[in-house]
Amino acid sequence: MYYIFVVNDVKKDHYRIEAEKIVDYLLNKKIWIFQDTYPLNRQIKKLKRSDKVIIYLAGQKRMFFLGSFEIDGDIEQINFSASNEFEKNLLTGFKFYVPLKNIEIWSQKIFIKSILQDLQFINNKQHWGMFFKQAIKSIPEEDYYNIISQKEKPSKI
Repeated sequence: MYYIFVVNDVKKDHYRIEAEKIVDYLLNKKIWIFQDTYPLNRQIKKLKRSDKVIIYLAGQKRMFFLGSFEIDGDIEQINFSASNEFEKNLLTGFKFYVPLKNIEIWSQKIFIKSILQDLQFINNKQHWGMFFKQAIKSIPEEDYYNIISQKEKPSKI
């Protein structure tokens, strides 16, 4: 299966963690974390080893694809403790994780608007932002490879 994982800033009462810092932390740890909320809990149960994922950063002044990875194991309950304030704030509310492999951060961001017209999974091009409201979005194989093929081309905004 092929997916897009959408990342935005985490905002709680007393802190905010930027999407870029979240992605950096997770990829350095070679994990991805999930909350136990509907409909997300239904979606994470479908994830399997070797599923391919593209990372999308959402929010103002972002709206781009950043990199890719593969799922490298089963979904597991978080069984590790936060070792610092950043981890404590980040992990609050997250219950599950999955290991990652073949992690790539692309040298060029791929802005959604530069390839929007070529993506099948977005059938309403005027309201394309609605397709990135969920944390996990299943996409057709063709769209996955279409996005991946853009990483070597200069990105246009």
